[in-house]
Amino acid sequence: DTILVKLKVDATGLTSLSEIYITEETKASLPQFDSLLKVSLQKLPKLEPAIKRNMPVTTEFTLPIILKN
Repeated sequence: DTILVKLKVDATGLTSLSEIYITEETKASLPQFDSLLKVSLQKLPKLEPAIKRNMPVTTEFTLPIILKN
């Protein structure tokens, strides 16, 4: 199964969780996945923001997490 996580890096480099796309079956199997993901996100080092025309800008991207049995 693949879980899609939308992450947002703002102009100051602060990372936040926008959305998590997870199937109901996976959510039932791993009910604490959301909280584990939030804790892992807090442990990430500070990221550099994207640069556009020599100015830092907010960027949002999707991170796929592939689960295998």
